[in-house]
Amino acid sequence: MAYKISKKSKKKSIVIPKSVTIAGVKYQVTSIDDNAFKDNTTINEITIGKQIKSIGKNAFDGCENLKKIIIKSEKLKAGNVGKNAFANGSDKVIVKTSKKKLEAYKKLLKKRGISKNASFES
Repeated sequence: MAYKISKKSKKKSIVIPKSVTIAGVKYQVTSIDDNAFKDNTTINEITIGKQIKSIGKNAFDGCENLKKIIIKSEKLKAGNVGKNAFANGSDKVIVKTSKKKLEAYKKLLKKRGISKNASFES
């Protein structure tokens, strides 16, 4: 199941849940939908869980106040992170991830539009 947030949401910090329950049925969240947070200017921190396997195109495009991205997943690859997924965001964004994936994600996210001034740490 893909995760997408309501355009009316005013949450500043988002944690992608492991699962959601809809009409009494529990679904595991394994991806972030295309345009899921596009142009959301209220969000300033996102935590991407271990279970996330893909991020859709333009998912965080235009999130100019997004200053902190925590990526717990080690399953992201070039083929499953969409074009411009992190484009047009803040120049002061900090990305935290595991030491094991630090260099790979640095290269991948820069190809997917994250600021050239982004900081990466483990």
